[in-house]
Amino acid sequence: MKKLSHLRIFFVVYMAVKIVVDVSLVGFNEDLIRSFNLYGLSHIGVSPVTVLIMVCVADIILFAIGWWLLSYLLQKRNWARIVLLVIGCLAVLDALSGLLLHSQSVRLLNQMFSDADWNRIIFIDHVTDVLGLVYFGYLIYLLQFTGDVRQIFTPSPDVVKQM
Repeated sequence: MKKLSHLRIFFVVYMAVKIVVDVSLVGFNEDLIRSFNLYGLSHIGVSPVTVLIMVCVADIILFAIGWWLLSYLLQKRNWARIVLLVIGCLAVLDALSGLLLHSQSVRLLNQMFSDADWNRIIFIDHVTDVLGLVYFGYLIYLLQFTGDVRQIFTPSPDVVKQM
């Protein structure tokens, strides 16, 4: 189905933008990484390059898992639909809570680490939150509330009677 194929294309675009935003977040905040090392939160002395590599590896792993799930979704496996719906609901809740608790997060982080620009850091994080909210909101709408897509994953009455 064409709608499910478009979901995969949107996922690639979403992850590409997420990787760019995550890399820029690390690149713009070398002072934050240095402050973590100063306050003893990093006992091994993490460098900005190490953090950048860790962020890229984590995003690549998330991309691989998402690609794998979407490939099973295109094979019309109902379990992949359910897993993606659960992940989508969790991502939407995470994005909404991050957006709603913005001021409290900034206030708490400014008390803990006053030498970082938390407003800018949280704002950049909100970019990925909004992107995730749009993508996973569309995913939930498509998989749960679009009739022709739900019909693909719902067994016919004849199959249910045989069970």
